[in-house]
Amino acid sequence: MPSYRTLASRGIFSVMQVALVAAVLAIVAAIAGPRMSSAASAPHSASRLLVGQLRSLRTAIDAYAADHYGRWPGGDVTRITRQLTEFSNRLGDVSPSRTERFRFGPYLKEIPVLPVGTRKGSNTLGLSSQEPDAAWMYQPQTGQIWANTWPGESDEMGRDYVTY
Repeated sequence: MPSYRTLASRGIFSVMQVALVAAVLAIVAAIAGPRMSSAASAPHSASRLLVGQLRSLRTAIDAYAADHYGRWPGGDVTRITRQLTEFSNRLGDVSPSRTERFRFGPYLKEIPVLPVGTRKGSNTLGLSSQEPDAAWMYQPQTGQIWANTWPGESDEMGRDYVTY
């Protein structure tokens, strides 16, 4: 009967070695399979990310209004951004640090990045048509905010991102 070293040197593997290799391959497939399938659905992930970013913005705007006598963040774009990302008083004046007077907020760490469309990667805030290159459009009179995307920039189901 040939020895183990003789069989291995001739390229013949034991059942145990084959089983071990199969087990390792099965583990790698179990880990890599879901990651590869989620990469294939990247546009769907971008849609979900957009929904999440809009939810964060809308929640922050609503929380601001709840603390400020029902008034939405307002003024120019810089003031609105600061009202959401810094501390404020009841009148909407802002401060970078919390004090007895400036005790509300911040409602966001920063304005989130737009995850879709031609302005993807930008986190600027605009007031309707005044800032056409802004990532997010905000209406201070109503507190509404939406993604500033072009008609036709849509998700995998054909729904325009601007309608989210």
